Amino acid sequence: MPERSHLYHLPPVGIGTLVVESLTSYIARLAESHSVFPGVLMSRELVPVVEKPYLSSSASMGLRALFNRAHAFNGTGDMARDWVEALEKVTLLNDLRLLTLLSCAEILPSHGLLRNRKAWCPTCYQEWLTSEQIVYDPLVWTMRNVTVGES
Repeated sequence: MPERSHLYHLPPVGIGTLVVESLTSYIARLAESHSVFPGVLMSRELVPVVEKPYLSSSASMGLRALFNRAHAFNGTGDMARDWVEALEKVTLLNDLRLLTLLSCAEILPSHGLLRNRKAWCPTCYQEWLTSEQIVYDPLVWTMRNVTVGES
């Protein structure tokens, strides 16, 4: 009998395209597919799998500190890697790193890359809803605008 996943084997949106889903969006959709809030899914199902020291201090604050840094899940650092590994373990999906910027870690800066607050396109959401497509947040929406300073 094939191995079964602990959580639903929800396929990510847009793998291989410019509008690939972000990891935080995937977590939200996975939580919705299990009829729980994202924080509940993370604290009950994912935190025990991650087993990292930064979660110990976050747990004492009700995970608020972790949620305040959730944008880092989409980035190039250890948090992104930790959550990708945990999600792959519980969903039995591969290549969830493609929902982050981990593939570009050697060429992108680790700080100042991601927005601290969510950005969205109401027109995109409406078009997806109207055409009965999956509503999600593309990874590109998590990135800050590029600025070039004087040298």
